[in-house]
Amino acid sequence: MKIKEINEDVKEVKGINSISDENQLVYSSIFKHLNRGEMDQCIELIERDHSLVYSTEDHYGMTVLHLASSLKMRRLVKVILDIVSDDDLLSRNFDINKQDNNGNTSLHYACASSISEITSPNPSQQQQISPTPIVPEPSDINSFMYLKEKKSNRYSVVELLLERGASPTLANKTNMLPIHLACKEIDYKTVELLIENNDDQDIKISEPHAKVLDAFNFSLLFQSLQPSIYLTKHEKERNEKKKDIILSKIDPSLKCVKQGPTCLHYSLSSLKKIKDLTISLFINNNDSLASSTSSLSSSSSSSSHSSTSSPNTSKLHQQQSKDINIVERNHPLIKLIKLLLQKSCKPNHIDETTGKTAFQQFIHIFPSDENELNEFLNVPNADSENNFNEIFKEMIKVLIFSVTRLFHQYKYDFSLPSEKSIMESDKDIEETPLGQCSMYTSKLMVLEQLLNFFNQTKIQGNESSEENYQRVIDSLNNRNQPALFIACSYGNTKAVDLLLEAGSSPNMLDKFGCSMLHESLNFKHYDIAKKLILCGSDVNLPMSVYPQSTPLHIAASQACFDMCHFLVDHGSLLNVYDSEKQTPKDIIEKISQDLDGFFTSNSTNDLSEQEFKEQIQDLIDFFQYHVQINLVQISSFVVFKGDYKQKIHQFLKSKERNPNIVDKYMNEVFKESDKLDALIDSSNIVQIPLKEVKTMTKRIKIKTNQDSLFKYVNLYNQTYHHLLNVIRNRFKPINNNIIATSIESVEQFEKNHIKSIILLPNVLISDDKDIEFIKDDDEIQVEFK
Repeated sequence: MKIKEINEDVKEVKGINSISDENQLVYSSIFKHLNRGEMDQCIELIERDHSLVYSTEDHYGMTVLHLASSLKMRRLVKVILDIVSDDDLLSRNFDINKQDNNGNTSLHYACASSISEITSPNPSQQQQISPTPIVPEPSDINSFMYLKEKKSNRYSVVELLLERGASPTLANKTNMLPIHLACKEIDYKTVELLIENNDDQDIKISEPHAKVLDAFNFSLLFQSLQPSIYLTKHEKERNEKKKDIILSKIDPSLKCVKQGPTCLHYSLSSLKKIKDLTISLFINNNDSLASSTSSLSSSSSSSSHSSTSSPNTSKLHQQQSKDINIVERNHPLIKLIKLLLQKSCKPNHIDETTGKTAFQQFIHIFPSDENELNEFLNVPNADSENNFNEIFKEMIKVLIFSVTRLFHQYKYDFSLPSEKSIMESDKDIEETPLGQCSMYTSKLMVLEQLLNFFNQTKIQGNESSEENYQRVIDSLNNRNQPALFIACSYGNTKAVDLLLEAGSSPNMLDKFGCSMLHESLNFKHYDIAKKLILCGSDVNLPMSVYPQSTPLHIAASQACFDMCHFLVDHGSLLNVYDSEKQTPKDIIEKISQDLDGFFTSNSTNDLSEQEFKEQIQDLIDFFQYHVQINLVQISSFVVFKGDYKQKIHQFLKSKERNPNIVDKYMNEVFKESDKLDALIDSSNIVQIPLKEVKTMTKRIKIKTNQDSLFKYVNLYNQTYHHLLNVIRNRFKPINNNIIATSIESVEQFEKNHIKSIILLPNVLISDDKDIEFIKDDDEIQVEFK
C-alpha cells in the first residue's frame, strides 16, 4: 500500500498537498510509535511501505533499525531485515552497518542499555527533543524480571544482527566497540556471542580502549597549565612537567588516551547493575540461598550463646563454600570476568583516564558513605520475614570474595598502587587496594573479604604464599604508607582492628618520617593510638620532619591528660626535645600562659572552659610529680615520684632472677638515699649509673596455634599481665562460645579465652616468674579455648 493511501484521511484534514509532506508525516508517525514502544503499529506501517527502512531522524541521524535495536524490538528488527533481504533493490542500497551522527551502528544500540548512553548531540541540537523511548518504569512492573527479559531480548537482537552481517569491529566517535557496551551491561552471553562470531583479534578484546577525551574539560585543564606572571618559577616548572606527562599519554591524531580502560574496567564500572544482577540471581536461586542464609544466621547465633561452637563453625564454612559455588557458577559478572581473563585481558593494566586497574575500579564503585551503603544493601520491596536484605548482603560478600579469587588466579598484583588520572588532579589518591578499603567504614565489607581471601591463601599455601601475604598486607602507596596507616589517618577503628589481626606492622614510617602513632595522635584518634601502643608501637620515636615531636609532645600540645598518662604508663620519656628545644612539660607550661587563646583556637574541644582549665592544671601536676629515671647505659623509664623506689626495685627484679644481685644493685642505687630523695623532688630527670642489667624492652615473636606467621611485638613491662594485654589487643579468639570484648578485664580475658601460652618449644608461661625466661626474638605460641 502506498503512503498516499495510508494517510488519506490525515491529508484531507491537514491540507497536505505534496508527496514530501506525506513522506514526512509517515516518517514522523513511525518514530512517534517507536518512541512510545508501540512495536505492532511500527510493523504495520513498515510492511505497508518498505521505503520506511530508510527513515532517518534528523538531529541524531538514527534509522528505524537503530531505534528498534535500541529498544530491543526483535520482531521489528527481523521484519526490517527480512524485507531488505527479500527485495533486491532494497538490499543493494541498504547498509546494516550504517552509522548515525555519533558513529553508532545498530549493533552498538543493541548492546547498549539506552540511547542516551552512546549519544551526545551537538550544542545546537540540544534544544531539540531527544528520542527517549517511553518504557515502563521499574516501579510499575517487577523490575528484575523486566531486566531479565530485556537482557534476553538484547541477546536475540544481537544474534540476529550478526547473522545478517553486522560488524562488531566498527567503533563509534568515542572509539567504543559493541563489545565495550555489552561489558558495561555485564551481559556475559552477549559478550560471548560477539567473541564467538568473530576473531577476537579483530575485536581486540585484550587491548585497552583508546578513550576519546572530553574536549571541554581537557581544554580547561590546559588553560590552567598555561604560564602566568603570577606563578613562581617552581610552579611554572611543575605545570610544564605536568603538561608533558599528560601529552605523553595522548594520541594526538585520534585525540584520545592511548592506554584507556579495558573490557574488564567496563564490566566492573556500575554498582547498580551488579546489584540488579545479584538480586536477579537470588530470585533464580531463591530456595538454596534463603536456606543458606538462614543456616548462616542460626550458626552465628548459636556460636555466641551455646556451647556447641565447633560443629556450627564447620557448618558455617560448608555453607559459605556452597554459596561461593552458587555465585561463581551462575553470577553473570563472575562468568564475564573469567571469560575476559581467559581471552588475555590484562588484570594489571592501569586505565590512564582514571589511574586505576579494573580491580581498583571495582573497589572504587562501592559507596564511601554509610547512607549510600545502606541504600545499596536495601533490596526494594524486600520481605523482612525472609531476611532478603541479609541474604543479599551475604551474596555481595561472596561476590567480592569470588572476584578477588579470580583476579588472584590470573596473577593480579594486589600490592600495586593506583596512579594519577589523565587530568593529574591534586585530589587523586595513589592508593593500594587495601588502602582504598581502609579509608571509609562503608568499605569495610570489601576489606573483610580481601583479608579473608588472603588469609585462606596463606593457610593453604606454601612459604612463598606467606611471603606474598605479608607483602600485600604491608603494601605501600606513593607516600610509603600501608593500609594500616591510612586507617589510622581516617580514624577507621574497625579497619585498624582487622589489619592488626591480619599481621600489619604498627611501626612502619611513611616517606615523611611519621609513624602511625604520630598520625592517629595528630588527628586525635586516641582509641586507635592506644591500640597501636598496646600492639608494640614505639612511644618515643620522634617525627623525622619539623617539629620532630614524639607522641608525648603531640598529646601534650593537645592538652589531653588521658593520652599523656597512657603514654607515660607505656614507656614514654619526659626528657625529650623537639626541634624547638621543648619538652612535653614545656609545651604544657606554654599553654597555661595563654589558656583563653588556646581554648578558643581549639573550638572542637568537648570540655567546658572551666573543665579545660582544670585539665591543664592536672597536666602540670602530672609532669611535676613524675620523674624520669635514667639507668645509665641500660634503660630509661618514667615513674611517679611518690613510689620511685618500689618502681626501680620492680624493674631490677624483672631483669635479674638472682635476688642477691638485685639487692646488690638496690644498695648501689640507694647508698646515698637522702641525696637521691632530694634530687627526685627537685628535678624531672635523674641519672643513676648502673651496669650489667638487661634492657627493659624485649622484642619477641608471637602467634596463635592456627597461624603460620609470627608477629613482632614489644614487651615494655616484664609482667604476665602486660603479655596478656598484648595478646588481647593483637589477636582475636575464634571457635569460642564467648565473644571477646574490649570491656572485659585482662583477668576475664585469660579465664574466658586463653588455653595455654607456650614459650617454644615447650615452656609453659603462666605468671611473672615465667616471663623472666623470655629473651629478644623468642617465639611464643598462644592457644585459645
